[in-house]
Amino acid sequence: MTKKVTIWHNGERQYLPLLSARKVFSSDKNGIKQKGFFDSSSCTLRISAKEETDLSVGDFVRMGEHTGDADRYADYKVMKIFENLRGTTPHYKLVCER
Repeated sequence: MTKKVTIWHNGERQYLPLLSARKVFSSDKNGIKQKGFFDSSSCTLRISAKEETDLSVGDFVRMGEHTGDADRYADYKVMKIFENLRGTTPHYKLVCER
């Protein structure tokens, strides 16, 4: 069974095979005047790709296959994209944050 990731690119949903995922969960103070904390979790995803795929900074990502729209408050947002389409395991590396 292949793990998948759902990516919303320009409002269109696509499912891509996931090679690996590394998540870092943290909660940061929201400032001196505002009481509370905010979620500053991040994750690094490696997505299998044999050819170029439409991805861009600002796309939303969620683990697994999901229907419906992206949730900008719960899903990860792509901040950086690294392309490595050479070698034995061609992939994209996505650095994402909440």
